Amino acid sequence: MLAIGALALLLRMAVIVATTDSGVFSDMVDYHTRAQLLLSHRPWPDSVRGPGYPGFLSLLYFWSDHDLIAARVGNALLATVTAMLTVVMAGDFVGRRAALAAGAAAAVYPASVLSSVYLMPEGLYGLLILLTLLAARRATLPRSLMAGLLAGLAALTRSLGIGLLPTLAAGHCVRGWRERRWRHATAAVGITGLACALTLVPWLSHTVRVSGGPMLDSTSAVNILIGANPRARERLQLEDGDWLRTTYLNGATNEAELNRRALQASWEWITQNPGAWLRLLPLKASYLWGLEGREHAWAFANSYFGERDPVVVWLWSVLLITCLPLLAVPAIAGLCRPGLTTTATGVHVLTLLAVVTLMHAVSFGETRFHLPMIPLLAALAVRGVAGVRAMTPARWLVATALAVVIGSGWLRQLPELMERLHLVTTPDGWRLMLPY
Repeated sequence: MLAIGALALLLRMAVIVATTDSGVFSDMVDYHTRAQLLLSHRPWPDSVRGPGYPGFLSLLYFWSDHDLIAARVGNALLATVTAMLTVVMAGDFVGRRAALAAGAAAAVYPASVLSSVYLMPEGLYGLLILLTLLAARRATLPRSLMAGLLAGLAALTRSLGIGLLPTLAAGHCVRGWRERRWRHATAAVGITGLACALTLVPWLSHTVRVSGGPMLDSTSAVNILIGANPRARERLQLEDGDWLRTTYLNGATNEAELNRRALQASWEWITQNPGAWLRLLPLKASYLWGLEGREHAWAFANSYFGERDPVVVWLWSVLLITCLPLLAVPAIAGLCRPGLTTTATGVHVLTLLAVVTLMHAVSFGETRFHLPMIPLLAALAVRGVAGVRAMTPARWLVATALAVVIGSGWLRQLPELMERLHLVTTPDGWRLMLPY
């Protein structure tokens, strides 16, 4: 397991050393400036971002005098621990040797390696997910309490972390049904929910005071509106941002009012156009589980990584495009292999993947949002490879159907990615200023 951690850290440190001149842009600026607010003890002015990742950054900045390299090293350490814990999670499905393969997959996953350079919360969020699920493998009082606290921290890092609550509840309910211990299961659900609520109380009190109402952040409702309006498509379209604000959100007196307006406008459009909304749901899910590369090409073409040899850019692009299919196809087999729901970990993984997919189908899909799920896919992948002989023809049929559905989305996305690959590998590809 230590070798897995060393491999994960070595790869990320190599990328960090090669990108020391990269700064911050887009969403990274929000996290960076909020971390500096925490360090300077200035009031947190809004509820746009939860405090989880800025709090983590502020600790790194405290020890490094606001050094961006220290922040990236912190991201690399998060990924290192995540790769090692992937071995522990996969051990609930397969033997030790195969579990090590899952950890290795998480360690070398190209998009994860490259994302360590970004000041974004996916690494911390993914680690908190793993810790939560590992804490909930047994329904004892201390473990239920710990799982609730970790779920709360995940929700403060990314609001979608609140989806861990139904995930943990599903695990407790399945366990209670199997063991005929309903009181025990009910108590575990209650303790988990209470611990999570207590973790969130200070932040919710802040949002009531500063923003006019309790909320995990003031972007979640807008994200739902992005996926439910007359111009809605399967993914984020930055060019529609000004139109959405002018049409639906202008005049909001505070962030709570902005959230209310966004949710109201979304609901009105959904009820008036249910067919259009339903047709968008699978398309948005397909972009959640879509091919990697679009966001990274955008960052590179906006000079984030500076000038690079076209051969290096081409190799990275190929790795990014191919990494998800290579992991997802055996993971689908692992998902369909019999016996998944006989363990608490299996129930949790299955439920969380379903909850995350549903949440993004309601809002919008982006491939970077599936990055925290890669350790779960790695554990499922080794389960699929190790259990090939246990698959019945009916299960192979289901797995094939799922692979065809997801693969059709990949084929639809591939032409755009190949076009971007062609553009960014030109001599001036690093400063083309490609749109998002």
